[in-house]
Amino acid sequence: MTDRTEADAVAEIIRQTPAPFIQGPGWAAVGLLPGMKVEVIDESIREPQPSRSQGRITVYDAPSFLAAVDQRKAKGTTVTAYADGAAKTLTAVLDDDRGDLPGWRSYTVQLSLRPTKLWTLWRRNDNEGMKQDTFAEFLRDMARTITDPEPADFIEMSQNIKGAQSTEFDYGWNPGSGDRTQRLITITTVTATGRKGEVTTPETFTISVRLFEGDALPTDVMAEFRFRAGGQQMILGYRLLDADWLEEQRFEALVTEVGASSGAPTIVRGPEPRETEIG
Repeated sequence: MTDRTEADAVAEIIRQTPAPFIQGPGWAAVGLLPGMKVEVIDESIREPQPSRSQGRITVYDAPSFLAAVDQRKAKGTTVTAYADGAAKTLTAVLDDDRGDLPGWRSYTVQLSLRPTKLWTLWRRNDNEGMKQDTFAEFLRDMARTITDPEPADFIEMSQNIKGAQSTEFDYGWNPGSGDRTQRLITITTVTATGRKGEVTTPETFTISVRLFEGDALPTDVMAEFRFRAGGQQMILGYRLLDADWLEEQRFEALVTEVGASSGAPTIVRGPEPRETEIG
């Protein structure tokens, strides 16, 4: 067995040193000997600036959207924004394809409609029956959004509403056969009292609430008041009227507002494109 020489040690180091195949600014693809396993060494994070911008900026109103796009878009270029009505988002792709020049599509500004806390609560309890005391407590929490009837009167009525059920036979006859018919029907009698004695239960009531963050003004929303007998307590609730339509109209108003602004992006109807994939 021969002694290991300094030359042998140097040769061994050379054999174990990664051999670069391709490389660019701040990175290299190397082959690790033996076995030639390929590994990418990326040192670009050490550079003072990234080679390209990427990521998503999310905003909640039209002025912020326009300001973010104007700040980040390349000078002398027109940005395309994709209006997705189903998702209620408007997304400007700052590195989109331009003519026959492909883009990465990984740098975006998105206007997203985020519901306010109050609107979220009204939506969450829509069509959900509540026990009488629970419903009255909910109205107290949301009183500042109720515009008709007077919140205090509505709350008092919800606490004092009472229902009684009775059954009776309804008689009739079949004109075809001449036979008499009868059926058992259930009758619910509802009464409500307030400070001024007996009051009429409203068929509908109105709330005024900002639907989304960034809305300058509240939106008037009508709701159908619902009730049914439920043992010792009445079961009370409501159904918001045209809630989905109102949200859609608010999104369309935002798209129109952005499109009518100076230097606005080009609006395209549809979901945003996926990022460009390598392969």
